[in-house]
Amino acid sequence: MVSVKISGAGSGICALSARDGDGLTVAFENDQPLFLSWKSFKQLLSLKLGAHGKAPPPTKSVAPGNEGK
Repeated sequence: MVSVKISGAGSGICALSARDGDGLTVAFENDQPLFLSWKSFKQLLSLKLGAHGKAPPPTKSVAPGNEGK
C-alpha cells in the first residue's frame, strides 16, 4: 500500500521535470510535500506501487504487422 496526501491542485513548477504547468501538491508517506505535474505524479505513483510489489496494470500489446486490426 502507498500512502499519498494531496494538499492542493493548481499550477506551478514540477519538482521532477522542472516545467511549469498544471499539477498537484503531494506528500508520499512521511516525505516532504512537493509539486508535481499530473504526468510526473502518475509516473512516480507507478514507481512507488512497483516498489511495493504491485506492478502497474498491463497494457495491451499488439504483434508486429497486426497494428490496426
